[in-house]
Amino acid sequence: MSSRGGVFPKVCLVAPFAPPYGGMAVQAEQWVGQFGKHGLPILPVRVNRRPTDVSLWYRVPVMRTATNLVRFLMEFSRTMDRSDVVAIFTGFF
Repeated sequence: MSSRGGVFPKVCLVAPFAPPYGGMAVQAEQWVGQFGKHGLPILPVRVNRRPTDVSLWYRVPVMRTATNLVRFLMEFSRTMDRSDVVAIFTGFF
């Protein structure tokens, strides 16, 4: 793989990552590994983030979804600002 001027584009990869281990998570990990071997920087964004705390928000189904969505959008926004290309694995909705 070649780059322009010796600088590879940074790729934001939006996908489920392990755990849990499954088809799309395994494929996303392979992308990170294979592109990384060739020097292409990958900035992963998890869509299947597990809660970092076990607060009351995560016990209420609608609040859990809203909280996870806000956390995902914040991480995606920050990562997208540092990326040149965005690759989104679909099928996880």
